[in-house]
Amino acid sequence: MALSFRPAGIFASRRARSLTALVCLGLMLIAVNIIAGRFLTARLDLTSERLYTLSHGTRQTLAHIDEPITLRLYYSTRLGELVPGYGVYAQRVRELLDQYVGRFPSGELRPEALVLRIDALVRSERRQAAEALANDYLSRYPRSPHAKRIRTLMGWSDAR
Repeated sequence: MALSFRPAGIFASRRARSLTALVCLGLMLIAVNIIAGRFLTARLDLTSERLYTLSHGTRQTLAHIDEPITLRLYYSTRLGELVPGYGVYAQRVRELLDQYVGRFPSGELRPEALVLRIDALVRSERRQAAEALANDYLSRYPRSPHAKRIRTLMGWSDAR
C-alpha cells in the first residue's frame, strides 16, 4: 500500500510551491545578510583597485606612530547634496577612518578619529548619535586636548 502526499488548497499547483520556495529563499538570504552585517565586522574588498583595503605600507606606518596625528575631514552636507560624488567620497573617508581605528585601537589616531566622527554626526544633524559618542569620548579621554572642541561642537559648557 503506497501512500502519496497531495497538497491541497493554495499549494496544489507546482507553480505556487515554486513561488513559495523562492520567496522563502529570498527571505532567508535577507535575514542572513542582516545578521552578518550586525555581527561580522570583517570586510571583503572585491574592488579591482583594492579601495577598501589598507596597504601594507599604511599598516606599517600606523603601527609605529609615536606621536599624535591629526586628520580632519572638511565636508559640507549642502555641497554633498549638490554634488553626490562628494557625499560618497566623504562616506568612504569616514569608513576608512573607522577601519584605521578598528585595526589600531590603541594607536594615536583613535581620539582624533572619534572627534571627526562626532563632528560629522553633528553636521549631518544626527544629534543623538553625536551626543552618545561625545559622552563616551569625554568619559574615556577627560584630559584630551580635543575635549574643549567636543564641548563646543555639542554646545555644552566647559563645566560639563
